Amino acid sequence: MTNGLVVVTGAPRSGTSWMVQQIAKLGIPPVARPFLKEHRKIRHMNQGGFYDSKLFDVLLAKMRRACIKVWGGLLSFVSPSKVSFVIVCQRNRDDTIRSYGNLLKELGWLFPKWIARVVVDIHLNAIKKWCLTTDIPYRIVDMDNISDEVMTSIGREICQ
Repeated sequence: MTNGLVVVTGAPRSGTSWMVQQIAKLGIPPVARPFLKEHRKIRHMNQGGFYDSKLFDVLLAKMRRACIKVWGGLLSFVSPSKVSFVIVCQRNRDDTIRSYGNLLKELGWLFPKWIARVVVDIHLNAIKKWCLTTDIPYRIVDMDNISDEVMTSIGREICQ
């Protein structure tokens, strides 16, 4: 069984919250709660919970068997020595950008569309850099084509 943190990462709206829920079903508890106070307006967009970790959670996560969702831009705050496995959630980039733009609108943050594109790209680039500069095993998961077989395989990788 995995000791240490299982990090679930991706750009905003890439399926990371759903993946944390699935990892929790494997018996690896999430570090964060499903909903934060900030989720009041957008709770309907993720019925099962967001599991967003605050920077404080990321910095203080103990070396224990747990799952933590960390957006790509915050990965540099995660100590690789605490991490046993990384799951990188990916969706179609345009769908991710559109979904993130919709979430920002729901929050009342009216940004031009290019802002969502830049934010998504910053996260994706940070993920690539972090994964390439650490020796931590990771798996890129195509969230547009997720299946029971893929989740079973991930479970085996994490729990071996």
